Amino acid sequence: ASMTEIPEMRSSWVFRNVYFLDDMLDMQGHGNFSDIPPYMHMMQHVYRSYNYTNPGDYIKCFHNAEKVLLLHNHYPLGCLPHGGCVAYDVDLALGHLQHYRTECTPDLVPVCHLYRENIVKDTAI
Repeated sequence: ASMTEIPEMRSSWVFRNVYFLDDMLDMQGHGNFSDIPPYMHMMQHVYRSYNYTNPGDYIKCFHNAEKVLLLHNHYPLGCLPHGGCVAYDVDLALGHLQHYRTECTPDLVPVCHLYRENIVKDTAI
């Protein structure tokens, strides 16, 4: 399925979350890239978790403003014309939410090690 499949039915496009934590650069034994200015945070931090947060958790969406009537924390709850929303989970090969943080969100701190165990280099911004 593609993002344009039955476009008139889509109310929202849902992107899953992956963490780029500040210490992942050091965990790879790399340190800052000398040819990239330190103030270019996203260009410096190119190591991310291999693991994504669970589907539906910490997501972000693009919404069709002609359809979505009611939102809650980025997710559509009510849509026109009859109330039902059709959200599309975007394939990870097409896109994801790159979340740059010092630490996992407070709710995930107890399991944050799961996001630090497997790190991959990802230079796509």
